[in-house]
Amino acid sequence: MLVSLVYLVGRLGSRYEASLDNILVERSFSRNPVFEGSDVDVVIGVGDRGGYGIPLLRIIDEPPYRVRVSGEPVVETTLPRLSSTSGSYRVRPCMGMHSFEYITLVAQDSFRLYSSWRRLRVSGRLRAYPVYSGLAEALRRTTNVWFGGVKTRYRRGVGYDLYELREYVPGDDYRRIVWTAFARTGKLFVREDETESYIKIHLILDFSRESWAGLGCDCGVDHIGRAALSIIAGLLGRNDRVGYTIYRGDRWVIRTGLKPYTALDKLSTDLSLQSIKYSSTRVRLYRMLLESIRASPDSIIIILSSWGLMRRDHVEALAKALAMTSKPKILLYIIPVTSGIEKIASLEAEYLRKYTGVLHGAGIIPVVARGWEWAGVGLKVVGEVLARYALY
Repeated sequence: MLVSLVYLVGRLGSRYEASLDNILVERSFSRNPVFEGSDVDVVIGVGDRGGYGIPLLRIIDEPPYRVRVSGEPVVETTLPRLSSTSGSYRVRPCMGMHSFEYITLVAQDSFRLYSSWRRLRVSGRLRAYPVYSGLAEALRRTTNVWFGGVKTRYRRGVGYDLYELREYVPGDDYRRIVWTAFARTGKLFVREDETESYIKIHLILDFSRESWAGLGCDCGVDHIGRAALSIIAGLLGRNDRVGYTIYRGDRWVIRTGLKPYTALDKLSTDLSLQSIKYSSTRVRLYRMLLESIRASPDSIIIILSSWGLMRRDHVEALAKALAMTSKPKILLYIIPVTSGIEKIASLEAEYLRKYTGVLHGAGIIPVVARGWEWAGVGLKVVGEVLARYALY
C-alpha cells in the first residue's frame, strides 16, 4: 500500500512538472494608460499546449509596490487539456510607469495532496497620468492671488488691436502705412497695434531617487507632478510660454517654448513614463541647472523637489547655478505627510535656519510645504510671484 502511494505521488509530480513546462502565460490590462487612482483589471490568461491539464491552478501575480491591490493578486482556476482560461484582479495605480515582472504558477491535484510550482517572467507595463484638477480648484477657492488674478499687460508692437496712428518715419515697414489716412490728410501714417505680453516660466522637477521616498501614492514625486501640472493649468487661456526639465538623477529631459495647453499634455505624458532611477549628485545637478537656464533664458525658474535637494552640497550647487539669472527663482519643497508631522516640522526649522541665507543670497525664495493638502501654501507663493512679475 505504501509503495503504491509513493508511486502515485511520483507519477503526479512528474505529470504536473511537465504540465507547468507546457503552459503559456500572458498579462493584459483592461485600460492602459489611465489616471492615477483609477480602477484597472489585471487579466492573466493561461493556456495548455502539452495536453496534460491541471485540476487546480493557482496564479499568483507580483504587482509593483506603488500599485494598490483590491484583495489579493491570486487567481484560482481549472485548466482543462489543450484549452485556455483567464482570471483577473483589480488594482489602483499611482502616478508613473509600473512594471509587472513575475507570475508564480502552482499546480495541484483535486485533493491538494501534491503541488508543483514555477516562477515565470511575464513583463507588462501600466502607465498612470497624475491628477491635478483637485488642487487647482481648491487654490482658486482658498487664495486671493492665483494665476487667474494675473492681469494682462499690453505692449506696443505688431498685433491685432489698434493702439494709435503716428506719422511715418523712414525705416518703418511700408506694409503698415494706412492709405485711407493718407487720402484724407495727404500725410503718411503708420498703424501701431497692441499685443498681449506674456511671461516665461521654466519648471524643474526633481525626480531623483530621494524624491521617491514615501508610502503608496504619498511619495514626493506624486506631489511634485500634481503641483507642476496645477501651475500649468492655472495658466490656461493665456499666451504665456512654459518649459520644464525632468531631472532623474543620472539624466534629464528639457522642453521649452510650449504654450500652456501643449505643456500640460506633454508633461502629463512624460510624468506617466517616470520610474525610480538614480540618486542625484552635485555635479550632475549643476550641469542640469546650467543647461535649463541656457535653454530657457529670461524665464522665471520654479524648482519642485522633495527630499532630493536638501543636502548642503546640493543647496550650494543650486545657489551657484541660479545666481547666473536675474529672473525670479522659487524653490518649493513638498514633503510627504507619511514622513511624520514632527519630523517635517523639525526638518523645516533646521533647513530654513541653515540654508535660507545661502538661497536668499542667490535670489532664491525657499518654501517648504507639507504633502498634497498643504502644497497650496507653496503654490500660493508661486502665484504671488508670477502676479507681481506680470503686473510690474
